[in-house]
Amino acid sequence: MAESWNEEQYEQELMVYLERKQLIKDMQDELKARQANLIQYMEVKDIQAAALDNQQVVVCRRKVWKYSDELRRETNRISHLQRVEQENGMATFSESVYLTVKPTSSSEIEE
Repeated sequence: MAESWNEEQYEQELMVYLERKQLIKDMQDELKARQANLIQYMEVKDIQAAALDNQQVVVCRRKVWKYSDELRRETNRISHLQRVEQENGMATFSESVYLTVKPTSSSEIEE
């Protein structure tokens, strides 16, 4: 399909892609704020779960661990050893292919 695009179709697809990426970012930002407000309300009212139509929203908790300085140093040591193996060819890798969106210098000025 994409192999048969002309330059105009390619540019159109790029434009739609960038628009959708921005829409997703905007929606994720909105959802994050809504989630924070809902959590705050549910905690104040001591609500653990809420059902609406055929869906349920549950307040979930997970532990966020903070480790000792000794373990953080060990983690850094292991990261260094990983880099060494990468450099000397002992480590192997595969590649994933994806798109990333970065602002251009002119779009940074416009914002």
